[in-house]
Amino acid sequence: MGMRSGECSDASGHDNEGDHQRFVKLYSENSRRIYRYILTLTVNHADAEEVFQATSLVLWKKFSEFDSSGGAFHAWAFRVAAFEVLHLKRSRRSKHHPMMLSDEVVEMLATEVEKRSDELDLRESALKKCLAELPARDRRLIDLRYADLQSPKEIAQLLGRPSHIVYRSLTRIHGVLRRCVARKLAQEL
Repeated sequence: MGMRSGECSDASGHDNEGDHQRFVKLYSENSRRIYRYILTLTVNHADAEEVFQATSLVLWKKFSEFDSSGGAFHAWAFRVAAFEVLHLKRSRRSKHHPMMLSDEVVEMLATEVEKRSDELDLRESALKKCLAELPARDRRLIDLRYADLQSPKEIAQLLGRPSHIVYRSLTRIHGVLRRCVARKLAQEL
């Protein structure tokens, strides 16, 4: 197959800049979703990172085989990721390093997570909107707890507040967020 001016070919089989741009767009839009899916199947972050890297490489190398008329990019990526999880599991088993989940459980989880992926995306979107609506003081507590991974006790020390007040505030904010997400999801339906 001849190359036209301005086209490039690489080891992945991608013949033009358009394929590259399309891959980058789809991958960047779906990478968090793919990682979340992998984390559900692997159970720990170290294995999830390993599988995510392997999956990303396969997605790039085989992107020319992706048929958008056959479904969404994330669905195709989930199938690739499930195979990579099973590959990791089998390689670990052969090295006497057992993973906790059997092949059957991994496959069942993969199917269930794929079904719920759109729901999770809606929930995540609703949560982001609800977080943006929080008063600055409440948002700071949530950021300290979940973005900075501070324990409630550490937050109390940092803010000079009693621990029980921080626990109570976090519980109240969780309730506010839970009700807000439920409201936003009900509006979506």
